[in-house]
Amino acid sequence: MSSISASDLRIIIKGAIHMAQQDNKVVSAEEGLIRNIIKAGNIDSDEFSDLNAPLEDDISELSQQLSDDRAKKVFLLTLFSVAYSDKDFDESEQELLDALSLKLGVGKIKMDGHTMEACEKEVIKLIAG
Repeated sequence: MSSISASDLRIIIKGAIHMAQQDNKVVSAEEGLIRNIIKAGNIDSDEFSDLNAPLEDDISELSQQLSDDRAKKVFLLTLFSVAYSDKDFDESEQELLDALSLKLGVGKIKMDGHTMEACEKEVIKLIAG
């Protein structure tokens, strides 16, 4: 299985940060997951040092720059994992995930049966290659 490119990974991380900020509060569980993703992807942590700083990038437009369907699926799974990590799946998070799923055209993340731990492990495994 091919690994996620560095440019795709940066888009995935920006998406994760955007999702964490979606409900106006980045909690420790979200931050921990994003930090684990950065580490697994061997990205310089200084590049994403302030997870509370508003992103200037439009996440919908950025998602269109993902290189292939695999990266798009990892992107959606990562966003779902971040949204789910605080155990408070906000309506705005669901709406964002639904809109991006439609735009990317690679299917939707099925939420039944997912545990946070399973989602996080899968995301880390996919990103680490």
